[in-house]
Amino acid sequence: MTVEDPGYVPIDEPLDDGSTSRTPGRPVEQFVAIRTVMGALRRRRRLWVITAIIGLVLGLAVTVVITPKYTATSSLLLFHNPADDQTLDMANDAAIADTATVAQDVVNRLRLSLTANQLLSDCQVVVVSDALLQVSVSAATPSAALLRTSTLAAVFLNVRTQLYEAQNHSTVAILEQTEASLDATVQSLYLRIAQAASGSSTAPLQNELSQYQQQAASIQSTITADNSVTSSIVSGSHTLGTATLNKHSAAKRVAVDGGFGLIGGLVVGLGFVALQTVVSDRLRRRDEIASALEASVRLSIDGFHSPRWMRLWRLRRRLTHPGKPVNRLARHLRALLGDAHGPRGLAVVAVDSIDPAALAICGAVRTLAVENKHVTVVDLSPERLLGRLFGLKEAGAHEVPFDGADEPVLVIVPSDDDAIDEAIPEPLPTRRHAGTSSGSDTTVVLLELRPGDRLDLAEWASEAVVVVTAGRSSATRLRGVAEMLRGAELPIASVVLVGADHNDGTLGTFEAPA
Repeated sequence: MTVEDPGYVPIDEPLDDGSTSRTPGRPVEQFVAIRTVMGALRRRRRLWVITAIIGLVLGLAVTVVITPKYTATSSLLLFHNPADDQTLDMANDAAIADTATVAQDVVNRLRLSLTANQLLSDCQVVVVSDALLQVSVSAATPSAALLRTSTLAAVFLNVRTQLYEAQNHSTVAILEQTEASLDATVQSLYLRIAQAASGSSTAPLQNELSQYQQQAASIQSTITADNSVTSSIVSGSHTLGTATLNKHSAAKRVAVDGGFGLIGGLVVGLGFVALQTVVSDRLRRRDEIASALEASVRLSIDGFHSPRWMRLWRLRRRLTHPGKPVNRLARHLRALLGDAHGPRGLAVVAVDSIDPAALAICGAVRTLAVENKHVTVVDLSPERLLGRLFGLKEAGAHEVPFDGADEPVLVIVPSDDDAIDEAIPEPLPTRRHAGTSSGSDTTVVLLELRPGDRLDLAEWASEAVVVVTAGRSSATRLRGVAEMLRGAELPIASVVLVGADHNDGTLGTFEAPA
């Protein structure tokens, strides 16, 4: 096949398999990596440390709230029938000691305000060997534990003796009935032999008599052996000394309860963070955010803690010391506005990042004003946050002076129902000159896009900067913001990521498809 052939395909030519090609710059969907989960655990270590501390406190509270119990143990040496299975006999004895009958007898003797089942829940029976059994009872006080344990051992031996004696009496009674029947037969044979005619053979009767006599003797021997074994079982079973109190360490109990609480709280915190990372659709990586907005991430700054109480007062205090992240964002905005002469408009679009964006605009505007730039600021943020940071309490156009600046900054704060142009009063037409809409060298617009908002900023801004906080916005929302900006003919000049992960190795670059 040659180049002239119609079916010739170069070796390095990608084959068309009919599948839809991916848009360049869009990352391939993938599973959550272990390093992503580990990064989330490091980032949110405050949460799982707090849950671990809460677990530790709860574990220590258990030691204080729940009254500790003392345990006493008694050892019993038990004798069994040598002809029986010793292991099986010991298992039967353990079952007898753990019955409600024994527990109820203990409750009755000690007059406890407990039920048999409640006492059994505090009892433990352990088979040590084929001849040694241990019983343990827990109670609120050491004396109660010792008394209940010794009583339980005595009651168990008593019940066990009664069972063996009852079994012996039943067996002996049956054997004695059999023996009585044999004795009657023997007496009958004696009479028949005595009444036999002289000269007749009594050998068969003598043989039968001998057999019955042997059976009677065997039964009598069995009765004697059974009585002897029963007597040995009863007399050979006893307790080894008195009940002893187990060692009770308060420090060990505190350590164990606190340790279990600490481990439990730690597991809950780590599991919650890991599960939330796996199921969350919020974006944190630069490449994911760049792909959703279809624009490159030009700047990544550290996290910004937005105050929740006394918000305005605390943000205004930060104007003097905004911090390194806000200063970097302000310098970035200043660099995008450029040093060229002529009007320049920039829309700063905050996506869940209104506070750092507002502070950064204040810093950039201050720098431009000191450089003798004609600056106009349009505040379209929720609650008109930017105007309130400048100290403006009413809507309209206001001139805000800065130290070191020759001219004030024009700050336009529209009311909720006013358009931007309607907010400019008539005494300020001198700021508008031919060829520009705003009449200033630089125009900065702050807004936070929400679903359903309509943008008409063509006369005020020529490009946009999107400020995104890592882990707060989903891909769907960021794509919606990008579509709204494209619909308003505002190209995204830069994307700023707030709170970027330190383990994020992606660059966040985006190349538009050819």
